[in-house]
Amino acid sequence: MIKNILIIGFILFQFTGQSQGITGNISNSSTDQRQTSNFRWMNALNNDMSSLESCYTSNPIKVFLDATVVESINGIKDHYKSNSIKIDSIWTTFKIKANNIYNYEIGGFKSGKEIFMHLIITDSSKDDKRTFEFIARSSHVQPHDEELNTRRKKWVELCNMHNAGNLVRELYHNPSVYYSHRPPTTDREALISEYGYMNNPGYSLKLSPIHIETVTENLAFEIGQCEGSYNGKYILIWRKDPVTGWKILVDSNI
Repeated sequence: MIKNILIIGFILFQFTGQSQGITGNISNSSTDQRQTSNFRWMNALNNDMSSLESCYTSNPIKVFLDATVVESINGIKDHYKSNSIKIDSIWTTFKIKANNIYNYEIGGFKSGKEIFMHLIITDSSKDDKRTFEFIARSSHVQPHDEELNTRRKKWVELCNMHNAGNLVRELYHNPSVYYSHRPPTTDREALISEYGYMNNPGYSLKLSPIHIETVTENLAFEIGQCEGSYNGKYILIWRKDPVTGWKILVDSNI
């Protein structure tokens, strides 16, 4: 009897443990779809570059560490043709529904001895094709830098002081990428204009992180929830400047 109970307990532990990699309201079918879309992408890069286009929506963007942006599928294909890579394995660390159309996902892949992390936005209405992509090499897992919390609190403080100029100049790299529409905003002064609505005295916002992934000691991915005048989910990619500390490289809330 005791042996049977232990066996049942072990099976339950295995089952529940395997389900904890998915976060948010993602059904089993969506989970399978996620794995399939990432596998298709990996297979295209490894074996069939002609099929890479089928892994993206018709107007995707790819952002790089220096805030340069590729805004077409042809540009993305050209990048991978010039920077070929062999992927050994791919995984999802965290995924959540941003809204009825888009999913936010953090994951990674292994190529030889190197680990890469990705932050992607996928279109669930189009077989989870990628519409946004950011990929960076990752060092060994770093502990979460508490300074990020301080910088996020500063973001909220400056936002609620209704001075978009101070907010962007203090907490955003120049250049940085704001992706809420196409074309994305890549000029810091243009972002100040874009964020002009924050200057309204009635505007208020709070940021609550849901998942933070430290990529390197100088790079971190964040997915979180906005509360207040806007109640959607957000993406932030933080890059640490050696002089001024953590600043936002990518800001998205599509």
